[in-house]
Amino acid sequence: MTKADRTARVRAAETSSRTPSDKQLDAQGMNEGMRVLAYLISGPLCYGGIGWLADRFIGTEFLVGIGMLVGCALSVYMIIRRYARSER
Repeated sequence: MTKADRTARVRAAETSSRTPSDKQLDAQGMNEGMRVLAYLISGPLCYGGIGWLADRFIGTEFLVGIGMLVGCALSVYMIIRRYARSER
């Protein structure tokens, strides 16, 4: 038996022994991970864009960086607030 045959058997056994609820839990975890990624990307992007617009109207150059930092901070806050578990 070759290594490829053993690997194929192990993978077949793993996929056949999984229940639908295991697959739902995997999908739920993937959805939560994608949501966190979306928060981390959209926060700095949106607030950086607002800072860029403010820079264009006011004539400064520092509000983009401040907007991106504020967006990062708010993204992390939203993630912690949404996914923090209560110890009660």
